[in-house]
Amino acid sequence: MKAILIVLIIIIVILVVVIGLLVSVSNEFIRRTAMYLDNMKRLRGIMDLVFKWLPQADREIVIENYMIDHGYYYPCIYDMRNLGQVLYESMQRTEQGVFARIDRRNGQYCMLNEKDELIDKKSMQKADIVIVADQYVSTLAKDNIQRLVQCPIVSLGEVMEEQREKINITQYEKKVSVIVPVYNTEKYLPECIDSLLNQTLDKVEVILINDGSSDNSGRIIDEYAERYPDVVALHQKNQKQGAARNYGLSVAKGEYIAYIDSDDYLVLDALEKLYALASRKRLDAVSYDAQPFYEEGVDSNGLEVLYDRSGLNIDFNRVWKGSEYWNENYRKGGAFINPCFMFCRREFLQLNHFEFQPNVFYEDNEFGMKIYLCAKRFMCLPEKFYLRRYRADSTMTGELKTIHLVSRLVSSRCIWEHIIYYADIVKQSNASYTFFSSSLNKVLNTLEKVKELDGKWFVKELLSFNDFIWQNEDILVGNYDIRVMKPVIDFFNAVLQDERLKEFMEGEDRTEIEKTVHISDEIAKRKLSRVLEMIGINEKQKICIYGTGKIGKRVSDSIKNLLGENFREHVFYAQTSVAESIYDECKVFPIEAIGSENVGLIIVATTKYISEMLHIVRKLYGEKYNVLTYEELMNSWGQMRS
Repeated sequence: MKAILIVLIIIIVILVVVIGLLVSVSNEFIRRTAMYLDNMKRLRGIMDLVFKWLPQADREIVIENYMIDHGYYYPCIYDMRNLGQVLYESMQRTEQGVFARIDRRNGQYCMLNEKDELIDKKSMQKADIVIVADQYVSTLAKDNIQRLVQCPIVSLGEVMEEQREKINITQYEKKVSVIVPVYNTEKYLPECIDSLLNQTLDKVEVILINDGSSDNSGRIIDEYAERYPDVVALHQKNQKQGAARNYGLSVAKGEYIAYIDSDDYLVLDALEKLYALASRKRLDAVSYDAQPFYEEGVDSNGLEVLYDRSGLNIDFNRVWKGSEYWNENYRKGGAFINPCFMFCRREFLQLNHFEFQPNVFYEDNEFGMKIYLCAKRFMCLPEKFYLRRYRADSTMTGELKTIHLVSRLVSSRCIWEHIIYYADIVKQSNASYTFFSSSLNKVLNTLEKVKELDGKWFVKELLSFNDFIWQNEDILVGNYDIRVMKPVIDFFNAVLQDERLKEFMEGEDRTEIEKTVHISDEIAKRKLSRVLEMIGINEKQKICIYGTGKIGKRVSDSIKNLLGENFREHVFYAQTSVAESIYDECKVFPIEAIGSENVGLIIVATTKYISEMLHIVRKLYGEKYNVLTYEELMNSWGQMRS
């Protein structure tokens, strides 16, 4: 009897345990099912949010626009479950890509790169935005993220909502406004206008500005305006192309602006391709190439490749900061300044107060430079959208007159004004200084070619140029920059020696310019002496940069900024094994043969082979020369500049 009772008790216990387990499993199943259904509901809501209001667009555009709006470059994704993977794959196809993702590994949250490798703590701080793949950001998610990085955190739902609200904020009547200054081009005008009316892009506005033409150009543009609602005809007294372009921009309604000369034309799909790229990438400006063609009697020698960048080593797929493009590609010949080769966002031009100089030629020089300095998002396309005509009586090929000479000088002053105004951007590279120096040289070249010189007019503008220096006295006395003043003084000296100008530049006028030259020379000598003294050498000694790799180039760029045009007089390179005789415009010697030069300082330009290269120098020369490593040089310069 007892045995039966014990068996029954055991059976009851087993049943209770089994029932308990079943209930527990059922509850967990019900809980997990509820969580899954709730997650699916939320996920469905997110997916609806993603697709519902963008039937014709895709996720990549939405995410990329958000990144561009807020200036983020290193996005990170949190929560790789479900929608996180979809978001990750979408963002991989955007311009920014995905910097990293936050996930769990071995029970802990960590940051992983695209190769699924752990990112170190220092690199983690590079992340500038975390997008949580959910409709909202929970407190738990924020806590997990902030254990790793300190940066803005947004949910995908917030991103979508912001972009949805912005989608209809700005509406433009036209996609593109094409601005065409017109002056005595009746022969070519219909071909130009027809190329614009026949563009494959819709919503194109053609703005024709008659700049006081004496032929039938004014009548022709009025006839086009009567026949075509998208053509606007404007008239003004003759003030040159700059004033006409300003007038056109003041009435333009397009999202983007294109400029074209009235004797040229565009290929028929040019605006469609430019607008598609610019609007998709949210660009401030796009630069493109041109195909020159010639009328009879025009020398075409050298013009065939003048506007062709396809062979240059430029990353045409990259969205650049305009200043970075300018600095990196100007010397390559890859920075075109003509506005006819620029497709610009109208709001960008207006916000940065772009205006052409009126009543002069070459107004495009300073305008083009300013585009590079101001553009935050810039691309270059090596496609020949623009057909440029060369004719015998045009501004480019006609006889040079005093107006061309004066225009060159006015353009140079405007370029200098940009160098002053955008100093923080300009000082990062020598491109703008080289452009300024080239502009002054073109003034001198034009002076040589002008046959009937109005010397009185030119000297008046020359004195105005000199007044500009003293109106901004700090650029000469307080903040002297040899990279600017050296070309100016060379220019003034050349002008002072010009025989044709002597009769127009006498007495006080000549004294004023000579005063500027003298003061500049004195300041330049004192500054050079001070710079060399701080580097540790005198005016007769030279700097030897030991190493021609990346560090050597970095050192030379820094010294160029200090010495300007005196760079080549005071610097040469040395190599352990000489493979070239010239590097970066300077001589190269074997390290054991530098004794032929008057060496004051050796800079060991390396971070990888410091010990070996220092050993070679000490073995060859002992304590004969002052020697600095790259790190020591940078530290001493930091103290010098502070």
